[in-house]
Amino acid sequence: MINTINSEKEAMLLLEISTTACQMMLKNGAEIYRVEDTGERIVRSRKNIRDVGVYATFNVVIVSFNLNGEIYTNLKRVKIRENNLILVDKVNSFSREFVKGDKKLEVALKELLALKNQRGFSNQAKILGGSFAASLYAALFNGALLDIIISFIVAYISQYLTKKIESKNLSFFVNTFASGLLIGILAIIFHTINNDVNIDSVIIGALMPFVPGLAITNAVRDLMGGDTTSGITGSVNALLISLALAFGVALPISLYLKLW
Repeated sequence: MINTINSEKEAMLLLEISTTACQMMLKNGAEIYRVEDTGERIVRSRKNIRDVGVYATFNVVIVSFNLNGEIYTNLKRVKIRENNLILVDKVNSFSREFVKGDKKLEVALKELLALKNQRGFSNQAKILGGSFAASLYAALFNGALLDIIISFIVAYISQYLTKKIESKNLSFFVNTFASGLLIGILAIIFHTINNDVNIDSVIIGALMPFVPGLAITNAVRDLMGGDTTSGITGSVNALLISLALAFGVALPISLYLKLW
């Protein structure tokens, strides 16, 4: 029967499906409660499974269950977190299809891995999207047409160079500090070239693609849902990102004000 586990191999496949789905959701910006609910739903879809436990934190997910007196456990880490809510939605939809019991475990795992290996938006598309959003924020903060254009350019260059810096596998604090530093330097350069450039509007707009909005939202949601560990970790992570951005921007601005 498809809706029961009849061998150790099937148990290991079910465990792999559950932990992989949880890892994918956690990596791409899902809330902790959604990650745990998805993993538990997948495992409980097989009727002879007992003592199901799914535990997720900011960067770790653990799935465990009992089958005929044998305990099966798997752990997966998430070292790099991204924002891809489209993939989160796809994995969530996969889990709801899986619980219907119509798919063999081998087929389900192949489908899940195919989702995992799907190429999302290219870096170029992400950079263009972030730059467009930056220009809109510059307009929102009373930026003139020139400020909107400059904010787009600054955001594009800073995001492009940040991608290059991230490839060096430095810490997230250093990467974010470098992003803020680039934005501050570029804004000063354009303001020096043309004094009509509103440096405040340009900096505020260019910073927006780097602001940890989703991380803050998820951290608050986790705290409100009782996932204290993840909530505190996420809040501290978002705070450190914000501080790194602030320090990065403040350094060239302070030097500019002192020298000029």
